Amino acid sequence: MEKTRVAVRKSLTPFVLVALIVGYAWTERLPEYRWYRDLMGMTPFSEVSVSAQEIARGGLVVQGWMRKDRCEFDHLTAYVIRNDGSRAWAPLDVSPEHGVWRGGNRPPSDRIETWGPWVIVRPETIEPTGWEILVTHTNCPRGPARQTNTFAAGDWQDQ
Repeated sequence: MEKTRVAVRKSLTPFVLVALIVGYAWTERLPEYRWYRDLMGMTPFSEVSVSAQEIARGGLVVQGWMRKDRCEFDHLTAYVIRNDGSRAWAPLDVSPEHGVWRGGNRPPSDRIETWGPWVIVRPETIEPTGWEILVTHTNCPRGPARQTNTFAAGDWQDQ
């Protein structure tokens, strides 16, 4: 019986070591995943909703509500979604928002604020079925210091 215990200990030790190494490596990478950042309150914004979207001005005009929680705004990137699910970069015109507020980096706030109207310019050669806007933030105090996250997305239609 003693030989069996020794054999189990010898075979179990490498397994435990490998499990510890893999577990440590996995936890170091957790902040790279959006679901984890949202769960742990590390995403720079929350409570994003699209309140209106309209096909106009050579593209899709979108606007909504959000709360800025942390980090410094860097830039926005827009994509249109093709019928096959692939995406293509699209120009994003945020200048209409300047009539609502000055634009740029919002300070963190406990209040819900408006965003937009922003115009996702439709590329001439693409008939979009959807859209997506990503936002990049820097100097984040928790989690990755630089984060790019999906901000809002939807179908390419009036709402």
